[in-house]
Amino acid sequence: NLNLIKKIKRAKSKAKLIPVADRIHNAFELYKAGADYVILPKIIGGEKILDVIGKITGNSDIIKKKEIDFLKSIHYFLYREGEH
Repeated sequence: NLNLIKKIKRAKSKAKLIPVADRIHNAFELYKAGADYVILPKIIGGEKILDVIGKITGNSDIIKKKEIDFLKSIHYFLYREGEH
């Protein structure tokens, strides 16, 4: 990721750079190198879980149905029959 960011910056590209990092210290390095945004899957997952925990108090059936519907919709696009 760092090498790619450096190359793109040297080329003076206007591309938005959004790499993925496993650890926070790696995210800091990527930001310092010029990343526009760094995705930290574990952090995003944790934020999502906190949001879900807050919402399921009292109405977990609605949240569950929405999540199942969402998963079905992305599953269809990612794994259409015959296009594996």
